[in-house]
Amino acid sequence: MNALIIPLLLFPALAGFITIYPFAEYNYDCPTAIGNPIENENCTHTKHMIWIAVSTISLTEFGFPADCHIGICFWEETNNPDAYNNTSIIPVAIAFAVTAIIAWRSDRNNQNKFNKETTQALR
Repeated sequence: MNALIIPLLLFPALAGFITIYPFAEYNYDCPTAIGNPIENENCTHTKHMIWIAVSTISLTEFGFPADCHIGICFWEETNNPDAYNNTSIIPVAIAFAVTAIIAWRSDRNNQNKFNKETTQALR
């Protein structure tokens, strides 16, 4: 059952990151390019790199449909096109379920079983 600890800890972190980041990114405004061009460039570059990470984890970069394309959406495409097209919690949930089932079945199959040879010495 120790192998199940890693996906149990990793799934909420990845799912939270995929779900919360679009809201955080939408509500945080970068400095203006006229007032502070260096900070604007750094901020937009950081947001872009994090969106690439979200797209990669969501598998939307590789053709997996986004949540909004299958009916689970909190955004309009005109308000936040990145969140509309690049977030999907389903691949992370599927990977968690498969890992949990494999860990549960392997743990169930590897339980210690007593046989007569080992228990005779204990009597």
